[in-house]
Amino acid sequence: MKRIRRGTTEASSSRPNRQRPTASVRRQRTAPQDHIEDTTEVEDVVPTDYSNVDAEVEDVATAQDSNVEVHAEPTEPSRVGPIDPSLLTSFKTHIAATIWNNQEREPLRCMSKTSTLREWNWWGNPNNGIFKGYIQRSGLEHLIRCSYRNADKIVVSTFVERWHPETNTFHMPFGEMTITLDDVSSILGIPVSGAAVAPLGDDDDTNFELLVKYLGVTDEEATEQLHEYSDEYVSLSWLRARFSNVSYTDSEEYIMYSARAYLLYLLGCTLFVDKTGTRVQIVYLRLLRNLDNVAGYSWGSGCLAWLYRQLGQASRSKVKQIAGYMTLLEAWVYEHMHGVVVPDHDLDYLEVQPRALRWSSTSLLVQ
Repeated sequence: MKRIRRGTTEASSSRPNRQRPTASVRRQRTAPQDHIEDTTEVEDVVPTDYSNVDAEVEDVATAQDSNVEVHAEPTEPSRVGPIDPSLLTSFKTHIAATIWNNQEREPLRCMSKTSTLREWNWWGNPNNGIFKGYIQRSGLEHLIRCSYRNADKIVVSTFVERWHPETNTFHMPFGEMTITLDDVSSILGIPVSGAAVAPLGDDDDTNFELLVKYLGVTDEEATEQLHEYSDEYVSLSWLRARFSNVSYTDSEEYIMYSARAYLLYLLGCTLFVDKTGTRVQIVYLRLLRNLDNVAGYSWGSGCLAWLYRQLGQASRSKVKQIAGYMTLLEAWVYEHMHGVVVPDHDLDYLEVQPRALRWSSTSLLVQ
């Protein structure tokens, strides 16, 4: 009898017409040795009021990406694809379905913003010790050192082809795997527990008030930024130009403004990169108002949920680029796919450091 492995896409006329269990039944049958985490709780950390923001972001490189629907028409049983279409309902528009028809797509354009992050080189300025203290206590400083200069688009594209948004897992020949919160913690060294990355229930500040009160900009500057980016974003280049000259001789208030601006800039260049690569959502400034509380948020959960969403969209056959934090995805592949991808090891790596630093420092931001 021909053995059919889970995930096979080849139909056989001799195979009995057996109904595969539904997704809900499969989740209830989790075996003790299955370490794949339920990703439902992770996705819940995305602010519900802003969960559709990414769908509104226009792809400046290709118009096809802007209106991608992950869950398109339900997949029907066919010669190729899932044996039972009740789980992978959007396979019809998946890149794997296109590949089955011998229509390869070019490697994805990876929206890595590490070069933009380097342009605000505060760590090279010896005259801003107070500012540095705020950044170091935020729990996000590791992102500066861990970020890879350039994403490996071949590695990223290869694994996107195996990602399915219905399960939030990579479908491999041997089973399913996914990126977990434990991976985020060990690879990036950022907080994965604490308060949810979501707006506070009693938060009445408008985006205009946030910019004026917590970045100290004038009404005219705030209005200009909001007008340019539909009241939801600020420009990364504007943040850098406006606040990168901070020094210890400035007032404590201005140093705090600059620290918030940089952390917002850091988030827009790493954890929450969008497809424009030029802006960051003002919503994150709500979590930076009290600089002493920044390290108490589960930034790793928000980053992971955002990456899941970007992987799901990039798995559509017509999409040509991917956003999200590519360093997390790439380092995860290096950690778990030994022999498939063989990067250079950094011989100076210490086990107490984030695992992203384990790989050759020629790919890293800060030497």
